[in-house]
Amino acid sequence: MDVTSATNERTMIAAPGLRVPYGNSAPLFATRQPNLALCTILSSFIFDFMARFRCGGLHLNYFVVDETALPQLDDSQIEQLTAIGRRLIGNHNLFTIDDTNLAIQQQIKVALTEHERLRWTAIQNVVVAMLYGLEPDDIKWIFKQCDLAVDSLRSNDYTRTLPPKGFWRTQRTNPPSERVTVLTQIAFEKCWSMGGTCDDRLSGFLNQNGGEGWQIPEEIDLGEYGLGDGSGGRVAVRSRFGPRYFGWQESQSVEESWRECHLHARNLLGPSGYASLLSELRSPGTSDPGPQSPHPDGLSAAVPSVPPASEPPANGPTASVSGQSAKKPAGMAESFDPDTFTLSNVPVPKKRKKR
Repeated sequence: MDVTSATNERTMIAAPGLRVPYGNSAPLFATRQPNLALCTILSSFIFDFMARFRCGGLHLNYFVVDETALPQLDDSQIEQLTAIGRRLIGNHNLFTIDDTNLAIQQQIKVALTEHERLRWTAIQNVVVAMLYGLEPDDIKWIFKQCDLAVDSLRSNDYTRTLPPKGFWRTQRTNPPSERVTVLTQIAFEKCWSMGGTCDDRLSGFLNQNGGEGWQIPEEIDLGEYGLGDGSGGRVAVRSRFGPRYFGWQESQSVEESWRECHLHARNLLGPSGYASLLSELRSPGTSDPGPQSPHPDGLSAAVPSVPPASEPPANGPTASVSGQSAKKPAGMAESFDPDTFTLSNVPVPKKRKKR
């Protein structure tokens, strides 16, 4: 985003681009590598720290971003950044074909809850910091004064004495132990303690806890990390953010998720439209429509069959799901957008009566 300020909570805001027009305030960057890896870097505090010190007005000009250094990455590091980006961005239906479907295929649970989004944001910043070659003292400098007490940050007289371009504004109404800026410092200390090369540290950091990566600690004493004013002692942290996943994320398998996607597509498009969609997705040059089923409609045998297209029900197109009928609302037309792979019902415009 071009319109910004170095004294805002964040200066650099980046997201994957869609096939839609953009104005001059939202410049585009074309990449040869997957754009999620670049977005993961650009949206980190590390890149933001460099960009905001070169932002003097209300615009983050193209030449500032273009001249700001990016780390040199190999293929495995690009994959790590892309996987992190999928978890943080793949929850939006606008990125269905690029992110959510890939996340399902690779059995990645996207970060939807506050707990998981905070955890993966901290992991994102640790990984980017390691790829830039930063050390613990560098991280403390970037996030200095982010561990101040809430009462101190409520005083305008006191905040006027703080660095105007610092990240102390981020989540300043939260207790220090519940801020992403503080948890990033704690996570970086954990990563740095792994020892070895950068790849060794990242491998240990991302694969700990049974391959799930770094977890928010149950309790934190900020004084152990040289943070805070030393008066808080140990406080509970992980329980403050609730569960990591919603119930449906834990109870639904990859196959069940795909079966549900097929059911929704069949109900929205009808038998003939659904068959055309499957044919289009399986044609050369299109994305993988998901795990293949021995049944031609992509559904399991437990799902009732759909009436053939030549014999539609008398009351309009319907599809049977677990014995229940789902009718298409009257006055709605079926449509399919191949560019963004979104299924939608577009209202049919009504003719106006002449008076």
